[in-house]
Amino acid sequence: CGRLMDTESLGSALKSCNESLTFLSLVDCHSLSTNGLKSAFEKSGRLENLKTLVLGGCRVDDELCQLLANICPSLTSLDLWNCPHVTNIGVSSIIQSEAPLSELNLRECLRVQGAVLLEFCKSASSIPRKLRTLDISFLGVVNDEHLLPVLQEH
Repeated sequence: CGRLMDTESLGSALKSCNESLTFLSLVDCHSLSTNGLKSAFEKSGRLENLKTLVLGGCRVDDELCQLLANICPSLTSLDLWNCPHVTNIGVSSIIQSEAPLSELNLRECLRVQGAVLLEFCKSASSIPRKLRTLDISFLGVVNDEHLLPVLQEH
């Protein structure tokens, strides 16, 4: 995927299969710009049946997270491993979405702070009850006050 650079084609491909697509991995597509990724996902329309999205190593930012929260209502697994431009704002938008997330990988998202974990417990969505896998290895500042409520919820 390191050679994928044509976001217009990616957007067209996503749009043409937006009703049937259930799994999408763009891991390490670092040649796609942040704006290119946003453009491709904007072009895709709603990805009603997308359950698993792997964006590890991509140039994901908070705006793209907010867009994904709106267009991926069935997302059960989201991998944002090593997405250094994602902050608590982007993660919050995912948490507050209606997506029934059961797996969330935030490994090495250094700008995401532990305070966002408290939102899992406060969220009105079904995420707190369905979350089974949460990878926060090498996250920004995380302490017991952030993590204990999440662990006690489960």
